[in-house]
Amino acid sequence: MNKVLIISSSLRVACRFVDPFVEKLETFLNKKCYVDVRSAYGLDISIINDYDTIVFAFSNASNMIPSSTLEIFDDITHLTISSQKVYTLICNDEYETDKCDYSERVVEIFCDQVGFDYKGSLKIGACLIINKMQYKLVLTNYIKQFSTAITTGKAVSLEFSYTSRSQFMKVANKYWKKLIIKEAK
Repeated sequence: MNKVLIISSSLRVACRFVDPFVEKLETFLNKKCYVDVRSAYGLDISIINDYDTIVFAFSNASNMIPSSTLEIFDDITHLTISSQKVYTLICNDEYETDKCDYSERVVEIFCDQVGFDYKGSLKIGACLIINKMQYKLVLTNYIKQFSTAITTGKAVSLEFSYTSRSQFMKVANKYWKKLIIKEAK
């Protein structure tokens, strides 16, 4: 049976935005393989060799990979590892999923250096709004496709964001105005 390790490696503040996606992914994977979800904080990196597949789930900011993920990468470089498959679930608070491209490239380079087999990613744009909207259902289908690729070991490249830029701006402005009014009280 395929053993999958999902490492939620966002900064502590951003975990609450990524965790709902990780939970959905875990649900789909649990039907087909053994899944272990761990936080980057306090992770015993020596367990890496016990898994066939590793999924790094994180939220990037300013197109950069979080420092908590980089710390895990640094710890892994000091291990003797076997050749696991690696996937990434990258969330971004901006509309454009291409803001995740740089982070994905960093993970690809890391995998090449340590001997991991990088298989691809699911990039989610506008994750702050998607968590609060009806588009979660559409995104669930993307997460299901992503889980299928993970369980079969196939390469994958999926991207999902809010419907359109103008709709995103309208909803985002409405959300922030509502939050500002709430905070002012």
